[in-house]
Parts: sequence; C-alpha cells; structure tokens
Amino acid sequence: MKKIFILLVLLQFFAAPLFSQDIEKDTAKGKKAKPFKLFDEKFFYSGRPTINISYGQANFSFKNSGMSFPDYGVIETKLGYGYLGKSYYSPNVVRYRNRFLVGSMMANSLSLKLGDKNNNSNSTKTWRFGIGTEEGYGYKIGKKSSIILYNSSTINWTRYDEGVVIEEFELGYISRKDELKDFYQTLRFGTSMEAGVIVPISDMLNLNVMYDRSIIFPRHMVWKHLGSMIIEGIGQSAIDGFVKAIMRSSPYAGPVVSFVLKNGLAYGLYELRKEKMNWPFNSAEPLFNESFKLGLTFMF
Repeated sequence: MKKIFILLVLLQFFAAPLFSQDIEKDTAKGKKAKPFKLFDEKFFYSGRPTINISYGQANFSFKNSGMSFPDYGVIETKLGYGYLGKSYYSPNVVRYRNRFLVGSMMANSLSLKLGDKNNNSNSTKTWRFGIGTEEGYGYKIGKKSSIILYNSSTINWTRYDEGVVIEEFELGYISRKDELKDFYQTLRFGTSMEAGVIVPISDMLNLNVMYDRSIIFPRHMVWKHLGSMIIEGIGQSAIDGFVKAIMRSSPYAGPVVSFVLKNGLAYGLYELRKEKMNWPFNSAEPLFNESFKLGLTFMF
C-alpha cells in the first residue's frame, strides 16, 4: 500500500508538470500530445541545474489549542532542475517549472524577533526535507531575463523539537500541550504549498520572494490523504484549463490570473486543513507552519 502511494505521489510531483507542458505545447500547435515516457533521461534531468538558498521568519500554530510558540528563523536550500521557455501563446510570456529536493532548518535562535516568547523558551531546532515542484508563467524583460510568478507543492518529512510556551488563560482552560507529544523528536510526514516571485538580477542569479504554508501530520492516513490530494489536483487542473483559455485570447493576463487562482486555491485548502489535516475527510489536527522567505537562486 505504501509503495503504491509513494508511486502516485512521485507521479503527481514529477510526471504531471511535464505531461501538462506537452499538452499545452501540442494543443497550441493543433497537434495530439506525445506519449509520456516515465523512464526517460530527459524527464529526470531536463532543464538548467538550480540552487536556491533562502532565509526567513516562520511560526508554528496548533489550531484552537491556546498555545503560543516561539518565533523561528528558517534557512532553506533547494537543489533542482529548472526549465524556462516559451509559453507557445506569446513570445513575451514564458513558461516555468522546477523539480527539486529541499532541506531546511528552523530555530528560535535564528529568529530576528527578540520577544518574550523566544527568551522564555529553550533553544530548539526543527529539521525538514522533501521533494517538490514549482510551476508558473512569467514576463520576458530581456533576451535572457524574465519575472516569474509561480506556485509550488511539496511533500515533507519533519522532525520537530519541543519549544512551546503556554500562555495564561481564564480559569477552566485545559491545556492541550500533551497532544503535541505525537510530533516531538520524531520524523513526521506532511505537505506544503508556496507562492513565489522570481526577479532576475543577472542571467545566472535571481532574487526570490516566497510565502510558505505547511502542515505536519500526527499520523499518516494514506487513503484520506490520497483523497484530499485528488480533490486538490482536480481543482488545480480545472484552473490550468481556465488559464490556458485566457492565454489563448489574452496571453499577458495569463501569468497573473494563474498566480492568483492557483495560489488562492492552495491557500484556502491549507486553511481548511488547519482543523482537518485531510480535509474534507474527518481527521486529526496537524501542526501548522507559516513562513516568509527571501532567497537567491542560481541557474547554471
């Protein structure tokens, strides 16, 4: 069962973006889509090698728990293969995708905020690694430069160390701190979404502005998680079709519409998953993380 699930996840994160790219290209040219080959060297290694290094501020929350967490600083690195090419709808609108491995460390000692929450909590670190994809459109501003608007999906494994501050509440409040023991000092599965803007500095160097939302599962319920992913995938696919219709008639509006709709859907779903990690299915509350990051991407 787990092997089947892992295969489906890999297809979602790696095959789907490339398959949709072929459909987009061939549809725009009035051709049938070429058959997709999974075990193709171009599938795994196409595009320019990329390295992204970023820093930001992150915070955890556990919905309706009444608990406060220290502020975290986050350092993150992504290694991947990025593709930037014509959108097939306009020479000045480009198509972007990136498949990557990601690793990050969060620690209250890295935070720029020096509030009471950080001073009253022990030094703690959180480690996260995973795989993901970025997709989007952008505007060409030179022969080799483009401003990119993208959305990203990632599956993660996270190890969270205890670092919770319990605040004062009215008489009768019952702390739910014990429920967080499922997350402490153990590797837990989760997912994340990211909205980002890439601004070119040079042909090789780019500035990234990123907003990230992630959830950590107290336990992995395969079928409910798969059902939730399918619902999100259907929604994102419907938006892809809508955006491509816009691109055919008004290509300059496409990148912004895609950015707003795809990230808006992901944002709303992660808001719903604060209470049910596998929304709309009945499931436990996840540990929720939100972060803003600035980074540099090298495309070789």
